[in-house]
Amino acid sequence: MSEMGTIIEYSEDVAEAEAPKALPASDYPVIITGAELGVSQNSGKKRVAVTFTVAPEDYPADYEDAESFPDGKTVMHYVGAEDNLAARFRMRKFCEAIGVPASKNIDINSWVGREAVAALEPDEFEGIERERCKSVKKA
Repeated sequence: MSEMGTIIEYSEDVAEAEAPKALPASDYPVIITGAELGVSQNSGKKRVAVTFTVAPEDYPADYEDAESFPDGKTVMHYVGAEDNLAARFRMRKFCEAIGVPASKNIDINSWVGREAVAALEPDEFEGIERERCKSVKKA
C-alpha cells in the first residue's frame, strides 16, 4: 500500500465541481513544457504531443478562472511526425516557429523551453470546454 493512504481529500466537494472556462480566443505567448513522440489513438499515425504553457501574467484581465491556474494553463498541440510530404512540411513550419533547426533528424527534447505565440480558441471535447491551438508562430 502507498504511504499516501487511500483517502483523497479536496478543498471543496467534488460533487459540486465544474469544468474550468477556456481562455478566450487570442494569440498567447507560450513556452513548451513537454514534447512526447507517440501515435494518435484515432488515426494510428506518428505524432508529437506538445505541451504549451500560458503564463498567468498572459491571461486576459477578465479571465474568470485565472485563480484556478496559478502556475499557468497547459494546452496540448499535436504535430504530425509521419514521413510524408505534408507532415514534413508542417514539421518544418513548426520548427521555424519555435526556433529550432529543421533537418533530417529532429530531437524533440530540444523543443522544451522554447517560446512561441499560439493562436488559441475555445473548443469542446467530451462536453468539456478547453483551448485548441489553431496555429503557432515565432515569439
